[in-house]
Amino acid sequence: VTNLLMGLAASVIVGLALALVPESLDYTVATPEELEDTLGLTVLGAVARIGGQDTEDDPIERLVARNYPRSPIAEAFRTLRTNIRFARPDMRRGSLLITSAQPGEGKSLVASNLAVAVAQEGRTAIIIDADLRRPSLHRFFGLPNRVGFTSLIMDEDLTPEDALHDTDVPGLRVITSGPLPPNPLDMLASQRAQDLLTTIKGMCDVL
Repeated sequence: VTNLLMGLAASVIVGLALALVPESLDYTVATPEELEDTLGLTVLGAVARIGGQDTEDDPIERLVARNYPRSPIAEAFRTLRTNIRFARPDMRRGSLLITSAQPGEGKSLVASNLAVAVAQEGRTAIIIDADLRRPSLHRFFGLPNRVGFTSLIMDEDLTPEDALHDTDVPGLRVITSGPLPPNPLDMLASQRAQDLLTTIKGMCDVL
């Protein structure tokens, strides 16, 4: 009986530890409210996950702001667009960098749909795929990727117009990544890349 009681007590203690310890060590931010409390910053928007096997196989289907403009997710991107404008009312023209903490978290999805939402507002937008490891914007818009941002950086005889692709969204143009380099960080940090970004920024309302 003593052994049974001790075993029962030990199992309860171990069970509580297994239940509580992982939760106390979990620093994942799961809601916009947690993000605001953690960083002390205002959340500009929240977009529902765009899931389903069909959309994973067909990136073009994930361009919700263009394909399904009346959907709640498209409305979420329009809300994000508006909130960004109100966050910087003094800046009529400018650029945005879309990034994430880990790969596969939706950088290209957010960037492409936000660019579509900006163009639908009547402003001109250019989107550059600067993901030089796993580029995907060309698949979102069904574009070739032979000449792109890396081509402009490597060949000074090329101009941004040589790499710009028109889309079926009026006012929106795309510069794909181009051939993938062995040294993406060095290429993005180069003075040539910075000069190109400055030039392209002057060619549109939002880069």
